[in-house]
Amino acid sequence: MSIKLRSVFVVLVAAGTALLAANPAAAAPAPRSPLDALPAGRPPLSVPYALGMTVYYRGHRTSLNPLYDKLWGRPHTPRTTDRPRIVIGGGGYAWAQLSIAATDMANVVGRISPSGRWKQFHVSTGDASRVSVTTAPLVAVPEDGLLLRTDGRKVASFTGNLNTSYNFFESSAAGRYVVVHRHPNAPGAPDMGMWLWSPSVKPFQLPDGYRALGRLGAGWLGAPAGTTPGARCWHVAPASAPLKTRPGTLCSMTLPLVSADGAKAVVVQGGRVRVLDTVTGAQIRAARIPALSGWSFWTTPYRYLIPAAWESADSYLVTARDDKVIALLRCSISTGRCERAVRAVTRPGIDIVVTERGFEDVVY
Repeated sequence: MSIKLRSVFVVLVAAGTALLAANPAAAAPAPRSPLDALPAGRPPLSVPYALGMTVYYRGHRTSLNPLYDKLWGRPHTPRTTDRPRIVIGGGGYAWAQLSIAATDMANVVGRISPSGRWKQFHVSTGDASRVSVTTAPLVAVPEDGLLLRTDGRKVASFTGNLNTSYNFFESSAAGRYVVVHRHPNAPGAPDMGMWLWSPSVKPFQLPDGYRALGRLGAGWLGAPAGTTPGARCWHVAPASAPLKTRPGTLCSMTLPLVSADGAKAVVVQGGRVRVLDTVTGAQIRAARIPALSGWSFWTTPYRYLIPAAWESADSYLVTARDDKVIALLRCSISTGRCERAVRAVTRPGIDIVVTERGFEDVVY
């Protein structure tokens, strides 16, 4: 694939709009997993997700295979790694990003309407950072240091020049703000740090190690607070006052997932999912998920739990894998009860339930 990719990026994908069955990812019952001991629940509607090259949103499913075939210039055989890099909800749409290695990495971002229709939104080349969506809502596109409205109009540039792309930005959303990591723009150049930015506020350089922990509500940041065996620890601060950290210490194997009100955070400790109070650090509730033996993100057999997204004030989603079985779990804070919202058996092209969080949010 060559730079001629840009000539095919204008091709829109015909979106599948068939209604989902009770469980769109239902698979053959074998193999069995401890995850199958959980009761089956309904698939999420307001939180988009993907299995392989199919995105599920608002009761519709949209295939990205035609777009992928266009990018490659020929029909392709599904591989384990063929999937969107991220699927994230915002502004009434599901946003999906494909990143494909060419002369440079090609990042294609599109939006999917509640009716299941795909529309190409943005194309960039460079390293494969992830698209993010603020609560404004504005879209921070991969690598370009640009904020765009959901209709594609440019709003602001981190560099102050809307017509310039420097291709070394990585961003994540926290409320109406964007946390921008400025990578070195040349081999051997120093890292240029983390910055907090929105169109109405001059970029503010954050202390080393800050991360975006919650994109909903006012937006929430994490200040590093040391490590424990197998995990890193954080103090939570609002994006509007990043130095005013809360005293509670949140230690987790993945980035904590902070709620819209900033009061709670979903963490993973010792392979178990827990909800902690961000002020005191005390446990509010442990998720009732069967223990998965042989915990591993990176080596076979794969077994992990990753906090994925907030569905409501009481409900959050968790991406799970137990060797050959993958699932999206829905858990309640008030009861600790969890259910299988989506279940599938791994096969070529499907090895993870893609949401707004994934392997890049594992921190140890």
